[in-house]
Amino acid sequence: MHTSKQNIGSNMLFLMLVFLMLQLAENNAFVPSSARTCNMSQRHLNKHRPVVGYQKYSMHQRITTLQKAEANDEENEEEFLINDFAGELDDRFPKGASAAVEDRDDHLRIIDNSLRKHSGQGIYERIFGEDTERVPRDVHTNTRWVVVSHDKGDTTPASVLGKEGPVFNYGNFATLAQFRMTWDDFTCLPSKYSAEMGSDREARVKLLQQVTDNGYVDETSGIVRVASDGTRFFVPRYIVWNTYDDDGNYYGQACIFDRDACRPAD
Repeated sequence: MHTSKQNIGSNMLFLMLVFLMLQLAENNAFVPSSARTCNMSQRHLNKHRPVVGYQKYSMHQRITTLQKAEANDEENEEEFLINDFAGELDDRFPKGASAAVEDRDDHLRIIDNSLRKHSGQGIYERIFGEDTERVPRDVHTNTRWVVVSHDKGDTTPASVLGKEGPVFNYGNFATLAQFRMTWDDFTCLPSKYSAEMGSDREARVKLLQQVTDNGYVDETSGIVRVASDGTRFFVPRYIVWNTYDDDGNYYGQACIFDRDACRPAD
């Protein structure tokens, strides 16, 4: 009899635990065990959050943080935030070896000098005006003006073996926000995947050939590009130019445009 009461008590306790677990599950309180560690990355945690509405909220929070970092001029914030953007890498975006530049300040100097030689006005003047003194970090951390570049197309296995063409090797904060990618993912991405298949990809090929032939294009007809989450956006005006190193050797191509002027693509 005593054993029977113990069994009944055990069964009741078990049923209560099951009921509690079901209630928690209905309230979305469970988090996969793989995400319970405090060291788990934000990108992994994003997989276990509600999809609807979360992406926009996450991006807004990150841009706000970036603006605070600019105001506070905190050097350590830059390295942290440059890898802190939301957006799961879509299956359409293959990854190759990183083409990331080792010295971002020197890279910016090279592409800035190239633009100034082509047009008489460099990156700093276009973003901040003629009469302001700025440093490279002001461009790296800028959240409005996209400054982006790709390599010559001969520095990664994706380019050479995979015949994927040039790979992005630099993008400032505005670039990472616009394409919703981390620095590590973005600098492994062949640049052709910034445009969707079809007419967008064909227009990109024509544009880059025009830049190759003429050295510089300041275009107002607009282009459509796609972010890592599939969001298509229209860029009404953009500047694309060939870049050359200090010895005059072809270095790659770069682009600048204003995020505030962008709008969702039709």
